[in-house]
Amino acid sequence: MANQSRKKKNLKRSLTTQYRLVLVNDRTFEEASAVKLTFLNVLIATMVIILVIFWGSFFLISETPLRYIIPGKETKDSERIVQELLFKTDSIYYVLERDNKQFDIHNKLIKGELEYAEVEELTDSINAVPINMALTVQKNKAIQEIEEAVQKEENFNKKIDENSFDNAMLFVPVNGSISQAYNPSIDKNHTAIDIAAKEGEPVKAILAGVVMHAEWSSDTGYNVIVQHKEGLTSIYKHNGKLSVKQGQRVSAGEVIASVGNSGEFSSGPHLHFELWINEKAVNPSDYIDFQKQ
Repeated sequence: MANQSRKKKNLKRSLTTQYRLVLVNDRTFEEASAVKLTFLNVLIATMVIILVIFWGSFFLISETPLRYIIPGKETKDSERIVQELLFKTDSIYYVLERDNKQFDIHNKLIKGELEYAEVEELTDSINAVPINMALTVQKNKAIQEIEEAVQKEENFNKKIDENSFDNAMLFVPVNGSISQAYNPSIDKNHTAIDIAAKEGEPVKAILAGVVMHAEWSSDTGYNVIVQHKEGLTSIYKHNGKLSVKQGQRVSAGEVIASVGNSGEFSSGPHLHFELWINEKAVNPSDYIDFQKQ
């Protein structure tokens, strides 16, 4: 007991014994400052500094952007953004793939490799393919909203009223007279009207759009396909020469070609004109007033 009591007193004495820390000028040996210290004070000060550093570091890592440098610390917001980007990328890939397939169908149609009756069947099969979702992440509310927006847009494009196009807004493609009216019940492969016109007469775009095809075909000669808004497509065949190139933007009424007699299926100078809405052929006379010339 006496030894333990002695040890406690010695420990207490060593912790509370005062020392003097003196700073002395090295040249003049003059005392600059002095501080009284004990081992207990130094120990307490050291612990306080360690705690301050620990809690300061914890706050910086947990409450500031520095926490993102730690693996596995992604927030829900960042996960949501990543999922949205993945979904949008997958949706864009699907739309591009679908458009490329539809463009291939138009090319084959122009070149005579497909019959008109086959076009609608192929188009329906392409549109029936669902979006190939390569995502395995769980869809949250934000992604569901994106899906609904995409679905609404697709439904809107599919349900466009064919009568929504005012014939006053569509230009007459060429000055001339209709030599063969639209009547697919007689010839299912001729879903168009033929307009007899003078050779060299300007052929104009019925509406602003983008030239999707401007090439030569042995059957129908020089052809132009223009994609317009709201699923509207116009096709011009048997042209004498072309004034536009693929990918070019054209305005309504802009000259895109001239009347000719090109192609094996042509029997004289005329324009073979087709109008399609949402991949379905329609009667151009229902949308364009050919009397206004």
